[in-house]
Formats: sequence, C-alpha cells, structure tokens
Amino acid sequence: MSNIMYYVVSRRGKWTVKLNDKFYGMFKFKNDAIKSAMEAAEKSMERGFHAQVQVNEVGYEWKLEWNNKADYLFPFGNMRSAA
Repeated sequence: MSNIMYYVVSRRGKWTVKLNDKFYGMFKFKNDAIKSAMEAAEKSMERGFHAQVQVNEVGYEWKLEWNNKADYLFPFGNMRSAA
C-alpha cells in the first residue's frame, strides 16, 4: 500500500489543503480545511492507500490530526500521490 499525506497549512491569510505541492481550497477556518483533508484522506483509504492528515500549528510544528491506521505511522519522506 502506498502512503498519502494531506497537509493543512495557512496560506495568504486562509487555510488550505496541500497534496503533492498543490493547494486545494481556501478556507476561512482551520477546522473547515481539516474536515476537507480528512474527507479526501478517507476517500484515498477507500482506494487502498494509507492516509494521514498533518496540521501546521504555531511555530511550524506539525500535528498528526488523522491517521487511517492507529498502529501505522509513516515518515514524512515516504509519500506518494493518490492520482
């Protein structure tokens, strides 16, 4: 199974979802961007991918928000596109 990482990041004063260096959606609230990323991650999971959602917090810290397998954590450098 391949790994997919969705990132929720602040960009231009809004929140967006980043996947493979492309940005999707512009949300006023971080929680809306997280919800969008989780929905996309769940669809990826249904297609057979391991998926995670990481959220950029204050000070550029990353927080794991969602993981489709509680016992499976993959490193930042081991990700592939869902496309």
